[in-house]
Amino acid sequence: MTTIALEKLVSAAVAAPSIHTSQPWHFRLRPETSMLEVRALRERSVPVTDPQGRALHVSVGAAVLNLRVAARHPGWAPEVRLLPDPAEPDLLAAVELDQPSLATLPANAELFEAI
Repeated sequence: MTTIALEKLVSAAVAAPSIHTSQPWHFRLRPETSMLEVRALRERSVPVTDPQGRALHVSVGAAVLNLRVAARHPGWAPEVRLLPDPAEPDLLAAVELDQPSLATLPANAELFEAI
């Protein structure tokens, strides 16, 4: 994966809506595995309006959805694992980005344009 391609994916992901525009996420690429980790940033949480952290999780979920849509646009098939490591509760998702897509999802182009 090129740096430019990764920047496009992350740019799409961070365009996701989040509670009070807090963007409570952090992305980390593991280049040896083409795995993009999506972590919660607790310091960007909004505990007064989101004491249980539910909106934080919804916000990160929106970012992961945007990431999936952006990855499918050039023809990848992102494989998402939610909560992949119980020992790391802030690691909310791991997205594998090295498989080509074997199918075209008709609505994906429209979703990508909306991002």
